[in-house]
Amino acid sequence: MFKNKIIKIAVLVLMIDLASVAGWWMFYNEIKNIDRRIVLITQNISFQDAKQRNIKQLDQTLLSIVSEKSKIDGVFADPGSVVEFIENLEELAVLSGAGLEILSGSFPSKAEEGGPFFTLNLSGSFGRIFKFLSLVEKTGYQTRIEGAKFNASDSGGWTSQVRLRMMSYKF
Repeated sequence: MFKNKIIKIAVLVLMIDLASVAGWWMFYNEIKNIDRRIVLITQNISFQDAKQRNIKQLDQTLLSIVSEKSKIDGVFADPGSVVEFIENLEELAVLSGAGLEILSGSFPSKAEEGGPFFTLNLSGSFGRIFKFLSLVEKTGYQTRIEGAKFNASDSGGWTSQVRLRMMSYKF
């Protein structure tokens, strides 16, 4: 009988020990899972902080280059600003004293063909025509003279037919 009581007590103590070990094991696993979630949340917070810092730096960089961007954008013409380019040509003709007549304009459909080109008729003294072409070169637009024909007129002046291509054109 005494032996049975000892066996029962030993089995009971063993079951209590096993139950406590199982409880501690489940508690440990739960802590381990929570620790993993904490690590993931910490990494996510670090990632978001780095992202916020990068966004702030990008904003500061963009603010610092706004003036340069507007200068660069001013050089390139799009279909809406070609009229400004033509008005600029007319102003340059007035400044140089040369007569200007725009005979034609062509807008290529593909960027590979280059920007739009204009055929201009210029009239006046050779110096005034040359001054006009020099002023065109000094404008903010990148242009290329693809061809020019100069003829002396009967009245002592000059006429010139110039093919002018606008290189700084956004398609």
